[in-house]
Amino acid sequence: MSLGEMFFIGWSLLMVVICIVFFVWAWESGQFKNIEKSKFTMLEDKEPLSWPDHEKVSDKKNTSGRQGGGV
Repeated sequence: MSLGEMFFIGWSLLMVVICIVFFVWAWESGQFKNIEKSKFTMLEDKEPLSWPDHEKVSDKKNTSGRQGGGV
């Protein structure tokens, strides 16, 4: 068996093991429990959650040093 064939078989076995590990992780963490929920959550009419520092950013915009309205 050549070095290229051994590398190919080793790489294939590594990919299979990685796929099995990710599948077991997804199964254990409940990724497959409710597959119908995700397509309905986008239809819910809820306000988006604000960023924790949202007020800080808006305060910086309001205190930029410019006075007056203008267009």
